[in-house]
Amino acid sequence: MLMGEHAVLRNHLALVGAVNKRMTVTLTPHDNRRIEIYSALGNFHTTIEELTLKPPFQFVLAALKRYQAEMTSGFRLDIHSEFSSKVGLGSSSAVVVATLACLQQWLIRASATRPYNGIDLQQLFLDARATIQAVQGRGSGADVAASVFGGVVAYRMDPLSIEKTENLFDIALLYTGYKTATPEVIRRVDARVSVDPEKYAALFKEMGSYSEDAYKAIKQKNWSLLGKLMRLHQYSQEQLGTSDETSQQLLGLLNQHPQVIGSKISGSGLGDCLVALVTPDFQWKHPHFIDAALSAEGVIDAHAS
Repeated sequence: MLMGEHAVLRNHLALVGAVNKRMTVTLTPHDNRRIEIYSALGNFHTTIEELTLKPPFQFVLAALKRYQAEMTSGFRLDIHSEFSSKVGLGSSSAVVVATLACLQQWLIRASATRPYNGIDLQQLFLDARATIQAVQGRGSGADVAASVFGGVVAYRMDPLSIEKTENLFDIALLYTGYKTATPEVIRRVDARVSVDPEKYAALFKEMGSYSEDAYKAIKQKNWSLLGKLMRLHQYSQEQLGTSDETSQQLLGLLNQHPQVIGSKISGSGLGDCLVALVTPDFQWKHPHFIDAALSAEGVIDAHAS
């Protein structure tokens, strides 16, 4: 998430970017009804008939359940990720998108009743967003849009609007060392909003306006303005109560760096990641730095055979 966290749930614009760390899902059909999942989170075995949501595979299993009625045989799913699920880079959305794309391809090819013409990105987005919301209860779908379409996406929930630009820029990502679950952060924000709805409605509107101006700045490649807007947005997040003491300290260190143009928390907050807009020659050693960059690519049908 680049801009618009939490405000996006109130139908304001958010900016989200895909990164060049990939989640890969490989499906190998079985000649029985057994489903096997293998990933860094562990292994899980079930059958088509017994598909139920169980952590830590609830997102993958929810994706599978969307197509449960169409499954005529079991399969093995191998999930490989180039980043940890703990660092808050949208891993839940990424694995749902990859799993659904894999299932769609397999089921269409297995049916032999319709041609496979590549991934239907719009339908994939809608299915993945519905899957995430079914597990979490809430979720904007912004990180789903980045996983599906790639690049930097200007995203609005209602009415649904997805606009992509491939004007990318240099970022630095820093993990705080811990993450508060997104539904829990949303619950805490909702509690604040209930106390003073008018105050927070104005704050969310302000955050949405920063996102709109930031998207214009990105299209114009006005990086100094983008950095300024990131700093303003960060102040709004502090008022929202989602930027905790550790995040504040790390952002202070980042902002002292001469090659940092702007920085803010990224994601729901209370831990998670920080994102900084930096110059191309940025260098800074820190044990929690994540080696990642923005990417124009979203979901890829890498092994369509």
